[in-house]
Amino acid sequence: MLSLSFEGGFVAHQPMSSVRFPEASEVEQAAEDAAYREAVGPTLPSLPTVEALEADPEAKYVYIAATKEAGNALFKQGKFAWAIRTYCDGVDAFVNRCYPSRERMLWDYAARVPCAQCYSNAALCALKSGDCGHAASLCERAMACRPEDGDLVKVLLRHGQALLGIGRAEEAKELLYTAAEKEPNNRPVREELAKARKAAAAAAKEADKRLFQSVNLNKSGLTSRRELQKEQMEEALGKGFELLYDGKDAEALALFTPMLSGRSDGAHKRPQLLQLSYGAGLAHYHTNNLEQAISELQRFLQLRDELLAEVEDFTPPLAGVPLARFYLSHALFNSQRLPEAKVQLDLYLDHVAADGPQRVLNMPDGWGGKKITPAERAASRFRSRASSNEAQADAHTMLALLAERETGSEAALPHLLKCAELAGPERQQAEAHDNLARVYKTLGRDEDATVQRALAEQALEKHKAKEEEAARKKKEEAEPPEAPPPEVLAGEADAGGEAGSEGAAAEEESGKSE
Repeated sequence: MLSLSFEGGFVAHQPMSSVRFPEASEVEQAAEDAAYREAVGPTLPSLPTVEALEADPEAKYVYIAATKEAGNALFKQGKFAWAIRTYCDGVDAFVNRCYPSRERMLWDYAARVPCAQCYSNAALCALKSGDCGHAASLCERAMACRPEDGDLVKVLLRHGQALLGIGRAEEAKELLYTAAEKEPNNRPVREELAKARKAAAAAAKEADKRLFQSVNLNKSGLTSRRELQKEQMEEALGKGFELLYDGKDAEALALFTPMLSGRSDGAHKRPQLLQLSYGAGLAHYHTNNLEQAISELQRFLQLRDELLAEVEDFTPPLAGVPLARFYLSHALFNSQRLPEAKVQLDLYLDHVAADGPQRVLNMPDGWGGKKITPAERAASRFRSRASSNEAQADAHTMLALLAERETGSEAALPHLLKCAELAGPERQQAEAHDNLARVYKTLGRDEDATVQRALAEQALEKHKAKEEEAARKKKEEAEPPEAPPPEVLAGEADAGGEAGSEGAAAEEESGKSE
């Protein structure tokens, strides 16, 4: 007798044409699920009920910590697939039960940290299993949780290893450079960075070899013309960015625009088109041409993604990617393209966190054995401002407004608190505390609102005092100095005459021979 397994169980007299036999993979998955439930299920923590969360909101943190420990135990046993499942299913259940959305969970620092660690550990399990593609995807989930410090370095390292494993050496090198900057003495990071450099160089060499093999030698002169055009465009690009960094946006656009309008979509021109779109996007934003700024900055980011995905060699803009995302998010926000603005703001903050603080290159040329060009100095000021606390506070203010619009006042609080923490100038501090006071008032938290209102007034008073002092100094510098009384002038003239006589006598004396 032949026993058949099919969906729905056995049905007497059912025609064979209507029976669906499961695929072999489905049978294997069902067996795997049963084995996981039997072996791991009893060891997993219980998800807190809605009632338990209302009674003790801290119960959710106990659950996610216990979930991470359960995954860690499976990892130590070498059961990597089960560990990945435990980490990821645990985070999904945690978010679905304890928060209205994944975005709301990301605003909770105490939740965000263990969730990032779960995804990072799952990525390590995938690497151990040889599934680099899955590991890269898990690292992206971990980065979405905005890890910090040592956790960030671990994610960057594992992401770099995963990308190396799927042949994306240039992207891996970029991530590992960032990790090495944060922890220069981290040996695994240094070793993986060396591998990434070697792999990226080999990929570039292979690309050059393919390009050489594709050249039609009968078209002699074509290569030289292309090289000449490339040199001319690079010279014009350099001049355009020099004008841009000097605040001469209209003049920069006068150089960028003809090159953009006359461009072709040849693959060999994409690195230069990337620079053109970046420069034009910045200049359009500075001159308040928001639609053109959006178009060019989006084109820049698209070209960058294409070149990174294809492991193509290109020079990133000196002023950095965060500046482009910061300007693009502002332009989208002010154009009321709010969902797109939110995406760019989140990506901007992720990029800033990954890159870390950026310093202005104002040290003497040759410092540390490195030559610094004027363009690098000027660009470093833009890069530093784009990653500053003031800029990040501005981004959190916009995210707070979007969260309040989408979900309500409670959702805006984490961003506003972060804004108050990061705010730089007194004016920005006053606005941050004023926004917090308004939201607390809306939520009925009058005591908190009063505290924030007082902080706003203190910051505003400091701002006004600085403005008044600056105005006073400016007025003093603009006023001509008072003329001294006539008798003082006469006395100075007499003294000058005597001094002149003494000087002449001294000269005469010095002219005598001994």
